[in-house]
Amino acid sequence: MPAIINNIKFEPVNISVLKSMRMSYFYEIKLSQELFLEWQVKNGGQYYKIYNDKSEIGYFILSKDDILVEFYLVHDYIIKKEEVFSRILQDFSLKKVYCKTFDSILLICSQLFSRSSKIIGTIFRDYISTINIELEPFMKVRIARETDIDKLLQYDSNLYETPEELKYMVHNKMVYMFEKESVLIGCGFLIRVLPDRKYYDIGMWVNPEFRKQGYASLIISHLKKLCFSHGYIPVCGCALENIASRKALERNGFISKHAIIEFEVSYHES
Repeated sequence: MPAIINNIKFEPVNISVLKSMRMSYFYEIKLSQELFLEWQVKNGGQYYKIYNDKSEIGYFILSKDDILVEFYLVHDYIIKKEEVFSRILQDFSLKKVYCKTFDSILLICSQLFSRSSKIIGTIFRDYISTINIELEPFMKVRIARETDIDKLLQYDSNLYETPEELKYMVHNKMVYMFEKESVLIGCGFLIRVLPDRKYYDIGMWVNPEFRKQGYASLIISHLKKLCFSHGYIPVCGCALENIASRKALERNGFISKHAIIEFEVSYHES
């Protein structure tokens, strides 16, 4: 019997309450979560469980800036996705959605209520594993230490979003420093996307003095090999306008079939 919507309600909850449903969500979208969106979830996200009367039927998550970044319904209620989605837009006066192109339910709903859309990010989930770029002679790689933070903060803002973010990444051993004769060539970032999965997001930054010399590709190659050696699965993504990062990833065999789309949405009767 098709699901019947009687009384939709939204309850604010702690993210820990959504753990089981989020596991189901990640299983259904198949591919790894995108780190940019996961940080939207974790850093000031707003979490809501969806009820039909007293039955739990799904959840959604807003960023701290009121952007919808996740929307999930249990299987029996997917048929009602447009109705539930429209209620979320109406009740929360939402104007914007960030959607992975492999998140089919959110993609469909966003398109149905879209006023405009644009691609803002490129997602890499496939790769050719045989491509390998070796480190240069005398180049050393080490995990950044707490004592490196002041030095790293002196570089341009492309190295970090905020000082707090950089300190967090260094403290959690996510930053690798690539040095040659004690000079910092660049940094690599190796960040576990979700705590219970083997997907690691890789990224890089190159000291402005050494850009356009192939170091971005070299750093990415080293991080990719590091993932393989530990049994991890490397994933990555970059802003659409970041052509240099995209080319460095592609030179290392990463293949993009997906993107992040920003939808401008508005409520109307479904």
